[in-house]
Amino acid sequence: MGGKEKPPKGMNPKGMKGNSMERYLELFPPHGDKEELGLGGIERKETPFLPTLDLHGMIREEARIALNDFLRNCRRRGIRRALVVHGKGYHSNGPAVLGNFVRDILRNSKEVEDFGPAPPQKGGSGATWVLLRQRSR
Repeated sequence: MGGKEKPPKGMNPKGMKGNSMERYLELFPPHGDKEELGLGGIERKETPFLPTLDLHGMIREEARIALNDFLRNCRRRGIRRALVVHGKGYHSNGPAVLGNFVRDILRNSKEVEDFGPAPPQKGGSGATWVLLRQRSR
């Protein structure tokens, strides 16, 4: 993908250069390294710790409070990458509400530099990756 290509509309909510999936892959590179456990050749894939907030079962107000606290605490600790799991709305009485609600909060948050849909192995459309702004010193 060349540097001159325009990112798809709506893929970059904070106006950063490049599209969100490219940005995600820069932040969360695939981990091909495997560590042998010495158990008859059984291997385990190494995955880095990623702070995650699970909002399943919460109503909007609970989710808003939990998300704002989570973002503030991550940033205070110098954490730059996080994952917010909001679900796909399968258990809602009606359309999914938390996904759009979470993205609206992230879009307007001063704590957030960028965000986008999680890849399938991290929750797909039921989760959103977040890049937090660097802590000011």
